[in-house]
Amino acid sequence: MRLYSTKLSAREKRASIYPYYAGFSVDFVSSVLKKLSASSSSRILDPWNGTGTTTYAAARISAVSMGIEINPALLSVARARIATAEQRATAQSALEMALTHLERSAPDQVSLPRVYATSTSFLPANASDPTLALLQCALFPAVRRHFQELRTKNPSWFSSPKASAAIVEQPVSLVDLRASAEGVFSRHQNSEIAEPKAPTFLLADTTRLPSIRRRFDILISSPPYLTRIDYVQATLPELSLLESAGVTIPTQLRRLMLGTPLTGPVDQDKITPLPNRARAILQRILNHPSKASATYYHRFFSLYFIGLMESLKRICPLLTPQAKACFVVQPSHYKEIFIDLPAILVEMGESLGLALDEIWDFDAKNSMASVNSRSHVLARKPLSESAIFFNNRRAT
Repeated sequence: MRLYSTKLSAREKRASIYPYYAGFSVDFVSSVLKKLSASSSSRILDPWNGTGTTTYAAARISAVSMGIEINPALLSVARARIATAEQRATAQSALEMALTHLERSAPDQVSLPRVYATSTSFLPANASDPTLALLQCALFPAVRRHFQELRTKNPSWFSSPKASAAIVEQPVSLVDLRASAEGVFSRHQNSEIAEPKAPTFLLADTTRLPSIRRRFDILISSPPYLTRIDYVQATLPELSLLESAGVTIPTQLRRLMLGTPLTGPVDQDKITPLPNRARAILQRILNHPSKASATYYHRFFSLYFIGLMESLKRICPLLTPQAKACFVVQPSHYKEIFIDLPAILVEMGESLGLALDEIWDFDAKNSMASVNSRSHVLARKPLSESAIFFNNRRAT
């Protein structure tokens, strides 16, 4: 059977309530679910849920699902995507009443946090999480416009992040805000699920998962790629708005993120259990003559491999016997050293009781790794993405 591309098409980006550059294609996830014979009785897990494409696709077939995500901004998008028509109408009405109320006072002095606070005051006391999340998403385009002055050539980075608290408090054009919010609500309506089976969402670090009783027979996910992209910094505008609105942001969120460019001490005892291929690459990086290879870059790659292995140790026990898993990953380069992440993931999975079924490769015409013009020429070359399918052979 055919698997659709993992990448978001231009059509999907235009239709999305939040066109996240690292997001899955809905068509891809839906085709994987079909390949794995998913049905309404399936239990589906995505431990790196991002903006919730897996949980959204699961809801479309009325399957039970859980999405785990460490970034509150992305979790808001995932929750918003499965909002019902009634929940959308509630969020839209609350925002409109808030804007009408604020226009009568001092429209030139209104900030986004005040808009959000006023909107929530018009919500029912028992407003659902998807309703609140969709209200937040309706404000995300406006807060991102506020941060345009901090944009850099790197599309995942903003300069002067310490200025974010002041920027989010800047006055907002209520006319522009109303227009951009209506666009979000309209796009949500166009992708609405008639009667979604609400997923369970968990804000958590995959290396430190709390106890989860539920078990899953299908896993579809993509861990952050090994390209030193700062996935948390990329959502600085949205996180700044949520924090100003009283949403708790995990302490040291950037350092907790798998694949973070921030590094720290490495526990050498955790390198020894890594698969042979991962340890061989770490040794080559350690011995590389380039500046910082033996220090920063060795720490960066070590922490990524350790974090991925620690995550899989906690994720695999959540799968039922005979469960199916699909991980999407992409190789990369450090200088001339080829980082074969698909092969490393296969070794890790097999060491934890997963059995490789097959691998599908997809051409990647564009890569976020190419944004750094000073990086090695091989590092800027787009590499194919791989969808790796496993069968679970782990005993309960």
